[in-house]
Amino acid sequence: MITVYWNQLTSGRSWNAFKAPIRDSKGVLYECGDCTLNFHAYTERKDKRDQYSTDAASGFLFGVGSVGKYLSAYNGSKTFLSRDAGQSWNEIADSPYMYEISDSGSVLLLADDGAPSETLRYSFEIIFTDIPSIRALKFATF
Repeated sequence: MITVYWNQLTSGRSWNAFKAPIRDSKGVLYECGDCTLNFHAYTERKDKRDQYSTDAASGFLFGVGSVGKYLSAYNGSKTFLSRDAGQSWNEIADSPYMYEISDSGSVLLLADDGAPSETLRYSFEIIFTDIPSIRALKFATF
């Protein structure tokens, strides 16, 4: 599967592949010249309420997918963020996460999408840096 988006300038007469980010979430360059960014579909998500964007932060989009010629399996995917309505993307986590954004885009929350977790990841730097520093908050279980 290759992910494409509707080209607004041509009123849908053409479709474009999502441009892959230059670096991963650790700052390492992707090593492929003609790779694209490919996303898993909304219908594949466990929680259908977990949408790609929210009206609380206009222009912010999230997605779980992979960089390459084709889409990787969900478990091997990464989490991506766009701050400009999908024109450019950054990898923000190196595995699939459920995400929530709040306060007009100034707060990002991430939770592991694969298994129960005692850790909530968060960032207050989402609007300031290409790759926000994500901190972890561990919860005690009883």
